[in-house]
Amino acid sequence: MPRYCTLEYLSPTKSDSRILIKVIRVCEQFNYRNHRQELHLILGDENDYKIEASIDQDLISSLGPKFKEGEWNYVKFFNVVNAFGSFRNTINYHFINMNADTVVDKTFQINPKHMMDFMPFDAIIRGNFPTKYSIDLIGVIIYVDDDLSTDIDDPYEMIFGPSHKLDIQIRDMNYNDMDIELIGKTALDFWKKWEDIGTYETVLTLRMFRLTYDSEGRYRIRNAGDHSEILFNPHIKEVSDFLDWLPFTDIHGDPSWP
Repeated sequence: MPRYCTLEYLSPTKSDSRILIKVIRVCEQFNYRNHRQELHLILGDENDYKIEASIDQDLISSLGPKFKEGEWNYVKFFNVVNAFGSFRNTINYHFINMNADTVVDKTFQINPKHMMDFMPFDAIIRGNFPTKYSIDLIGVIIYVDDDLSTDIDDPYEMIFGPSHKLDIQIRDMNYNDMDIELIGKTALDFWKKWEDIGTYETVLTLRMFRLTYDSEGRYRIRNAGDHSEILFNPHIKEVSDFLDWLPFTDIHGDPSWP
């Protein structure tokens, strides 16, 4: 097995490091700090440690296709800098900038890790959860703003029109309910899938969502731009546990529920 550095021990002084990573998220965004387009990456390693990375617009055509979500790669020759910002998608003090010398080698290593750290609903509701980093959630759908379908003729209005958000609610196995606000492309992607599935016996995993609290301690959860990801009944153990639990619970408080 080739030697490599784990993400936890990366630092700006280790410019020759070689890492083994899984590509968790890839999305294009505009960097207002540098006034340039970039490809933004969320990477994770076999120890479940995660880090953010970017590819400058001049390198997107050459490096971008080498980073595909779900794949594992060896990566070497990149710059490690200190992370900054009041909100970040990973709990990591560092950030990776890919450069023209970056080498990416695909590996066919099979590793089933989904790299989501599901946060307990009760901790969020109590108001004692840090808001500097994104969170992952899992729960069964108990409410979707179905009235939205009568208000929007063109679903793209979720991104560009006045009705630019979609409210949903999910529940954990302790009967804690969580209100979620979806905006932009995430709202549109959810709505398209929901129109096809449309059943409340659906478990969602929500990756990289943003949590805030108001002055009275009330929480608010919404997607963190296009970085956030929603999956419907993904094939992971935590979802299987939910699906096993559903037939034996009155998820809607309805006596007729089987």
